Amino acid sequence: MKFVFRNSGALVGLYVGMIFAFGGLKFLETSLAGGMSREVLTGLLACAGLLHYYYDGFIWKLSDPATRQSLNIDGETSQKSINVGAMLHLGKWLCSAVPVFWLLSIETNLPPSELARWTMLSDSLTGSNQVQRETARRLSEAGQAEAASKRWYRALQADPTDTEARSKPPASSSNAAAMPSL
Repeated sequence: MKFVFRNSGALVGLYVGMIFAFGGLKFLETSLAGGMSREVLTGLLACAGLLHYYYDGFIWKLSDPATRQSLNIDGETSQKSINVGAMLHLGKWLCSAVPVFWLLSIETNLPPSELARWTMLSDSLTGSNQVQRETARRLSEAGQAEAASKRWYRALQADPTDTEARSKPPASSSNAAAMPSL
C-alpha cells in the first residue's frame, strides 16, 4: 500500500471519497424513474466496474520490477506518460459524461403526469393514428371529453381507413359521434 499512496493521507482520503462517490451512483441509479438515463447510468456503472478490475490488475503488475523491466519502463518516462494518459483519460470521461448529464436533464424536465407525456407525444407525432388513438383514450378516461374527441379526429385524419378509430370513439366523448366522416 505504501507504493500506491506514497505516505500521503490526502491520497488515502481521496481514494475513500471516490469509493463513496462511486457507491452513491448506485443510489442515484435506483432513484431514477426509468427510461434511457437509468439504462445509460446502469451501463456506465457496469463498464466502470469492469474497467476498474482490469486496470487495477494491470497497475499491480506494473509494480513488479520484472514486469517493468520487460516492458522497458523506467521511472522518468512512465511519469510523463501517466500525465498524458491522465489527460486522455479525463477527456474520454468528459465525452461520455456530457451525454449522460444531458439525458438526465431531459428526463428530470419531463412532465410529471403520464397523461401530459402522452399529450406531448401526440403533439410530436401528429401523423401516427395509434398514438392519437391512445392519447384520446387516456384523455377520455381522465374526463377530458373535448380534448379526447379532437385527438380521435386527428387519428381519423392520420389514417381514414383505420377501422378501430371508426368503430370505437372515446367512451365519454359526446362529440365523437358527431365527428364528420372522412
